[in-house]
Amino acid sequence: MVDMAPILFTIPIHLRERMRIEPGTILEYEEFESGVGKRVKINFKPKQPFLFGNNNQDVYRVSAEGQIAIPKHVLVYLGIQNKDEIDIELYANDLTLIRGHFFRFKEIIVSKRNDFFMNNSLDLLIVRFHQESDEEHQSTLFVESATFHELRHLYFKIKSKFDPNSSNPWVGVPEDPEGSLKGISIHYSTNPEALIIQKFIFEFLPNPVAHLCRERIPFTIQESKIIYETNNLQHVEEIPCSSRNIAALFQSHGHEFGDYLSDNGYMVTTVKLHTSDLVIIEQRGSVVIRFWPVNGAGTKN
Repeated sequence: MVDMAPILFTIPIHLRERMRIEPGTILEYEEFESGVGKRVKINFKPKQPFLFGNNNQDVYRVSAEGQIAIPKHVLVYLGIQNKDEIDIELYANDLTLIRGHFFRFKEIIVSKRNDFFMNNSLDLLIVRFHQESDEEHQSTLFVESATFHELRHLYFKIKSKFDPNSSNPWVGVPEDPEGSLKGISIHYSTNPEALIIQKFIFEFLPNPVAHLCRERIPFTIQESKIIYETNNLQHVEEIPCSSRNIAALFQSHGHEFGDYLSDNGYMVTTVKLHTSDLVIIEQRGSVVIRFWPVNGAGTKN
């Protein structure tokens, strides 16, 4: 366990408004265990007049910005380690602190595929529930029903945290800039039911290609130029990588592939990513790439 100092945590404004938590409110922490693990209940006390001579260092208050100080003993109880996240949620009408949903999700995956999040591991993992035994080091992970349901539950929690306003069936989890974990996307498929965990191809793409992929803005790349449109304005930029090299990256991270000849006789390859975004690669002497995101923010080029 890393020796951690107390940290500051901001209570989301929608929870502050729902529970009518005002700045200056005194709070206490109460540790307990629920069906899904350890939790810490936050007990809010009515604001009290200032008492002269009260130098108690264990009095915690809500700041004007909605921040609270989480002491070391709470971090230790929850098993929080360096770079872990804390999440906060309602549980039985009480506001509780728990270890971050993504880190619980990650722990389950690591227990089944201990090298998946390492740099030299698989780039893609498809999680399904199945009665047959799992085979290590494969890209499909078979788990029992209870484990799959827990992972699915955590996926929806992660989705509500990182991408609450989108109806798309995937969520991106950012990279920890100081750690070895790169960004990933988690895609929930219903037919057949599965969780698809993919390391971001965006980590390997140069900007602005990576940015446009993350924002799901359509673009076209020809040789070393990228063309895209935002706010009804067309942009043309140089990129430090050839279209041929970028096409190879998309192909190595694809989910479904198709090839056909165009009316003009050149080869066209379609690459469907696990986020359902579509990449069209045209071989015209030079390579032309067209990125067509599902529910993209812009219009197709």
